[in-house]
Amino acid sequence: IWYICLLPLVLPFTTPNQYIGSAQLFCGCTIDAVKRWWYYMVMGVALWFTANGHWLYWAYRYEILREENTLIFVWLASIVFFMVNNVLILMMLNSYDSYPLLLNYVVYDKKKKSKKKQK
Repeated sequence: IWYICLLPLVLPFTTPNQYIGSAQLFCGCTIDAVKRWWYYMVMGVALWFTANGHWLYWAYRYEILREENTLIFVWLASIVFFMVNNVLILMMLNSYDSYPLLLNYVVYDKKKKSKKKQK
């Protein structure tokens, strides 16, 4: 859950797969790839909320309703929630593209060096 605060920094640099479909957008991505990227993002959020709700259900039964025999289900739900979080992190890492950051740094560095040469 701690990585949710990093999503605003990472999401602008996540890119859809550029090799599927025929119609190209201005950014070089295909329309089908963008639709698939949004589908995976929505399904990832739904999967996270489902896993979180599953864990909260069993934790509520254990903590509030004092059902002692549900502790094993809390443990299993914790494992499922952990696995879902790992899958979502891997999905984000798979679609992350740091090339725009590198390109901006190279352009900035070239401008800085050219200004030094002019002086």
